Amino acid sequence: MRHTLLFTVTSGTLLGASSLPAETVLRLGSLFGDHMVWPSGNSAKVWGRAAPGAEVELTLQLGSETKSARAQAGADGRWKASLEAVKPDQHGTFKARSGAEEVAVSDVLTGEVWLCSGQSNMEFALSRSQDADKFLKAPQDAGVRLFLVKKKASADPLETVEGQWTLATEETVKEFSAVGYHFVRERRLARPGIPQGLVGSYWGGTPAEAWTRGDFLE
Repeated sequence: MRHTLLFTVTSGTLLGASSLPAETVLRLGSLFGDHMVWPSGNSAKVWGRAAPGAEVELTLQLGSETKSARAQAGADGRWKASLEAVKPDQHGTFKARSGAEEVAVSDVLTGEVWLCSGQSNMEFALSRSQDADKFLKAPQDAGVRLFLVKKKASADPLETVEGQWTLATEETVKEFSAVGYHFVRERRLARPGIPQGLVGSYWGGTPAEAWTRGDFLE
């Protein structure tokens, strides 16, 4: 299930697979890491890098349920695959294997994943919002996970982002988007059994042109 949160400026080419020389080890895309939320309801795309021509085996283990797929890296080392849809509110692990190499992702939840994109209205931190202390001191919700994209300017689209999935604790949510946090809080109240993942990719004051492909602008 793919979602985009309110106040999006426009989609950017920010989220992608690791950019590595062809001879380096197997890698997963930037958004696949420990504590992640795996999108449920529809098939999910998985991508990364491996040695050119290498076979990649993918396995998502959710209790007794297993979803698997295979991919083959191209001449540039890039690979992509699709895993079958999964049900929400499951817990498990995800693994990618290529030859003797293996990458494992632990503490995976299945649920909804939302992209929080935009300018200052999306970047506005929870710690600066009304009644911030009330929400910062609220009990931790293990069903909410955050991924904050580190800001980086580039004249060309980037394949990778810097960031990692974290649990929604007082420390991690205080500087995260207030709009995003309150949105998923309402989602959790409405659908308490569905884990929620937030990807924060925003930059206050940026013009729409900064998020638009150069060839389109030309």
